[in-house]
Amino acid sequence: MAHFATQAANAESEAEAEAFLGALIPLAAKVLPKAMPVIRKFGPQLIKGVAKVGRQLWNRPETRQLVKAVPSAVLKTAGDLAGQWADGKDISARRAIGTFGKNMADTLGAGKSDAVRATNQLNRRH
Repeated sequence: MAHFATQAANAESEAEAEAFLGALIPLAAKVLPKAMPVIRKFGPQLIKGVAKVGRQLWNRPETRQLVKAVPSAVLKTAGDLAGQWADGKDISARRAIGTFGKNMADTLGAGKSDAVRATNQLNRRH
């Protein structure tokens, strides 16, 4: 996931960046198998949400490197939604996107440098 986010941040076009970021949702299901049912159900909506956020970050040179923070928000979202699903909560597409939006805002808030740093460290290891 870290590699794809870095590829997106360094992409030559918006479409290329979106392609790398869209792949984060299915990868999250592989990392967190318990999230598979909810990702299967809301994957297309989540991919659109991730692409939208990625596009907004990628289009501004001063925020382009923050694209590397997206995997942190995606993993947090997958975990949160899996927990809600396991608890029997009624999850809608709106709730799934809202959960991602909240996690992305939290990631870009206090911990943006931590999330980008973590992605950079994972990339260096692999």
